[in-house]
Amino acid sequence: GVSAGEPMYIDSVDDHMLPFFEVLPTFSDLKESHPTLWSDDFLHEQFGSWKCNVMGNILAFRTMIFGEYEAFCMKSVEFCANVKPEEFIAMRINVLSRSFGMGPA
Repeated sequence: GVSAGEPMYIDSVDDHMLPFFEVLPTFSDLKESHPTLWSDDFLHEQFGSWKCNVMGNILAFRTMIFGEYEAFCMKSVEFCANVKPEEFIAMRINVLSRSFGMGPA
């Protein structure tokens, strides 16, 4: 396990979790398949109007993900030195796309 105050990196995760992390899509995989990483031109070709609800959602998620990385880097030089933008973006998209909520209250 990881002791309190120690940063958690993929090589410090319990071995039983590694197969899960290994099957998650990489940034390269997501760049081809996830709309938040598609170019503005391609999005416009696919969805037409920038005012479309789908486009608004895609752009909002893109802004959120990139903004989170920038905010973490502003707060922590160590974070920025240890986590590449592509790694953060891929993991954030993986978390967002696998989030099922809290369930019934």
